[in-house]
Amino acid sequence: MWLSYFEGAPRKQELTDDFLSDVEATLLRAYNSVFALAQKIGVVTFTDNHEAAEPAAPPNGGPAEPSSNPGASGGPPSVS
Repeated sequence: MWLSYFEGAPRKQELTDDFLSDVEATLLRAYNSVFALAQKIGVVTFTDNHEAAEPAAPPNGGPAEPSSNPGASGGPPSVS
């Protein structure tokens, strides 16, 4: 696989397995860091079975919390 780009002049670089493995490892570290931060500030919590869940998400498909938007009707859209 090749990557073609322009940096002052046209360039072409082969994307080796080692390079792609390094990119994958870097992205995984970044994801883990962001997830750890989200967990630390309370954006993400864990359920009893250790699955990630959003705090405001309804449990087991139950009703969602009311919207803070006064224009929201709360029901399905009307059909004429």
